[in-house]
Amino acid sequence: MHRIFSGFLAAALGAAACYEAPPAAIPSDADGGVIDRSSDETIHTLRLTRDEYDRTVRDLFGLSTEGPRPSDGLPDDDLIEGLRYGTAVTALHIEKERAAAERIATQVLDLVMFVCVSISDDEACGEKVVEKFAPRAFRRPLLDRESSELLALYRSQVPFGRREAVRTVTEALLFSPQFLLKEPRQEPAANGSSAWDSFTRASRLSYFLTGSMPDDALFIAAATGKLATKSGVRSEAIRLLDGARGRAYLPELYRQLFRSERIAGIGRDARLYPGLTPAAAADLARGFDAFLRDAILGTSKEAPGTVDTLFRGKQIYFTGTTAPLFGVPGAFDAQPRGVPFEPDLRGGVLLQPGFLALQARFDGSDPIHRGVFVRRQILCGNLADPPPNIPVQIQSAIDASVPTTRQRFSQHTDPSHPACYSCHQDIDPIGFAFEGFDGIGRSRTTENGAFVDTSGQITHTSATDGPVANAQEMSERFATSPDVAHCMARHTWLWALRRPRTAGDDAVVDRRFTAVLMQGDATTGDLPGFRSLALAIATDDAFLGPEAAR
Repeated sequence: MHRIFSGFLAAALGAAACYEAPPAAIPSDADGGVIDRSSDETIHTLRLTRDEYDRTVRDLFGLSTEGPRPSDGLPDDDLIEGLRYGTAVTALHIEKERAAAERIATQVLDLVMFVCVSISDDEACGEKVVEKFAPRAFRRPLLDRESSELLALYRSQVPFGRREAVRTVTEALLFSPQFLLKEPRQEPAANGSSAWDSFTRASRLSYFLTGSMPDDALFIAAATGKLATKSGVRSEAIRLLDGARGRAYLPELYRQLFRSERIAGIGRDARLYPGLTPAAAADLARGFDAFLRDAILGTSKEAPGTVDTLFRGKQIYFTGTTAPLFGVPGAFDAQPRGVPFEPDLRGGVLLQPGFLALQARFDGSDPIHRGVFVRRQILCGNLADPPPNIPVQIQSAIDASVPTTRQRFSQHTDPSHPACYSCHQDIDPIGFAFEGFDGIGRSRTTENGAFVDTSGQITHTSATDGPVANAQEMSERFATSPDVAHCMARHTWLWALRRPRTAGDDAVVDRRFTAVLMQGDATTGDLPGFRSLALAIATDDAFLGPEAAR
C-alpha cells in the first residue's frame, strides 16, 4: 500500500511548495514561535488547521461531532499572534496526515459504501464513489485527469475486494493536497479562467464564516455563477452567517484570541484558593464562552454584538459550582446563567472571572501576563521577547514582608533595572489596573491586609493613552477606542485569510474594516458590530481575489 500512495506524497510536497506564505510576513511574537522559518524542510503554505480538518471530515461524511476528533494525532497548528493557523507543512505533517487518512477511511467505510448498496457492478460502484465524494473533498469539480486517476486507483484494488477498493480511494481523497490545502493550485480551464473562480471563492467564504467546507447550497451557488457578483457573494455570506453553522462559528476567533480553551485546565495553590476545583475551573471556561458568544453575536440583527458589548457587557455567567466561589446568591444549575454581578467593578470580557483566572499565577494575580495580553491582543502593540538571564526575582505571594503584588513587581518599572524597564513600562501599568481582582478573578480591596492600588496607565497608542483608575475604567475606554477597534478588525481580517500579518495589512484594515466595526456600513445599511465586519470582509476585493466580482 505504501507504493500506491507514493505518488500522492510527491504531489502533496509539490503542491505545497507552490503556496508559500505571503511576502513580507511579519515574524510571530513570543506567542507563536512554532514555525522554524530557517528550516529547508518546512514548506510555508495554507493548509487546513486541526479544527478545520475536523469540521471538513465530519461534513464530508456526515459524521457526528461526538467521539474522537478526526485530527487526533496530527501536529499542533502554528500559533501566531494568539491564533491558530495552518501555515507550515513538514515531513511530520505528511506522515501524520497519511496515517489519519488511513484511519478515517477505515472508520467511514460503511458510510461511503452505502452509495453502492444498490449497485452490483464494481466499475459502476467506483464511478459512483468518485462522483459523490471527490468533488466535495476537493471543493470543486474534478478535472478529467483527476477522475481518471482516481478510477484507475480504484480498479487496481478491485482484485482485493470492492470494500478495499472503496477504502483505498477514500484514503487517497483524504491524503490529497486538494483536500489538505486550503487553496491548492488549480490548473487553468480550457477557457483560460483564473484559479480565482467561483469554487475557490466559495471555499474561502465558507472557511472564513463556518470553519468548514462549503455546504450544498454554496456549491450550487458556485456552479450556477451566483458568486460571480458581489451581490451574490453577499447573499451567500448572509445565509452562512445567520445559519446554525455561522452563528456557532463566529465567536470562535475570539475564543482563540482569549485562549478560553485553557481556562478549564488552570490550577492554583490550594492553600490560597481551596475552592478552585477542576469542576469549578471547567465551569469558569463555560461561563466565559457564554459571555463571548452573547457579546459577539448580540441578541438579534437589530442588536448585534459590538466592540461596546465586548468591553462593557455587564453579564457574568455562573453555574452551581462557580456561584458559591464568588459569593453569588441565588439558585444556579449546571448551565451557565448570566447575572449583572458587581456592576460597579466589572464590565466586559477583560473582567470576566475566567479571563482573570487564566491570566494569573499559581499563587496569585499576575499583572505581567494581564498587561502583556492587553498590550498584544487588545491594542496590537509590539513587544520584544524577554531578555535572557533576567536579574530581577519576584517574591512569593505568601511573603508577608512584601504584602501586595504591585509591590512585588515594582522592580520591573524601576529605571535602575533597564533590562526590565524598557518593556515593562508599557506592560505593568496596564496590568496593575487589574489588581482589584485576585488569582481566580474575585474582587478585592486589600491583599494580605494592605490596600490594593489599582491605578494604571496606557501608553504608546494612537488615541487611547492616559491614566486609568482601574480595569473597569480601562475597559470603558477600550469600548470606544479606535486603536482597539483597529486591532479587533485586524485579527478578524487575518482570521479570514488564515495567514500571518504582512506589511500592508494595517492599511487594508483601516481602509474600510475599522469604520464598519465601529460605525456600520452606510452603503449596505449594516449596523456596527462583528457581523457587519464579517460581511464587509467577505465582500471586499482584497478578500475575493485579484479578479473580484463587481
